[in-house]
Amino acid sequence: MVVIVRAGIEPGSFVLGRILRLDEGMTIDLETYVPSGDRTELFFSTTGPPAAREAFVERVGGHPSVVDITEIEAFEDQTLLAIEWDVASDSLFQGVRKCHGQIMNVTGTPDEWEFTIRFRVYGGLGRFHEFCEDRDIDFGLLQVYQLRESRSESGTRLFGMTDTQRETLIRAVERGYFAVPRQCSTADLATEFGVSDQSITERIRRGVANFVRHTFLEH
Repeated sequence: MVVIVRAGIEPGSFVLGRILRLDEGMTIDLETYVPSGDRTELFFSTTGPPAAREAFVERVGGHPSVVDITEIEAFEDQTLLAIEWDVASDSLFQGVRKCHGQIMNVTGTPDEWEFTIRFRVYGGLGRFHEFCEDRDIDFGLLQVYQLRESRSESGTRLFGMTDTQRETLIRAVERGYFAVPRQCSTADLATEFGVSDQSITERIRRGVANFVRHTFLEH
């Protein structure tokens, strides 16, 4: 069963956090993480005062494990950067790979970086937690949730929904029910399915509720 974890990690406890040390008032968002052997390409954006961002780029470029750093775009309060980095030096990233995890999202402040990591099985999270403890990586769980694999007879993933709820939600999205402004009503959908307006409303509510329970809520 797939498990997803949100964790807060102290930036000084892993190499990349020390390389990308942030000054007060700065934040960082990892846009893309492309592993390739021992070298990895990172695309990320930083926000903060221009002087702080300039000093940040100079400091990061001078680190021995950073092969290259490129400023892709700069705005008033944000800079988009790409670095080529020797990931073999970082125990945290090696641990994610060793425990068959996938980094989905990373955001950071001077005090804490928040990682969202997906593991193929629940045991991968346990092994990763032990890995961090053994290497004094300050790892604090913020949220854990699982993706339960309910499927229809054809093999389609249902996430707790019935076939009817799934079909109704798909049609609702296609017809623009969730668009802003809304492009169709429950009455329109009811006419398509040949049921009452109330039935469509209940299908949508129950379908959305089941989807959220089976994807985002902690178990």
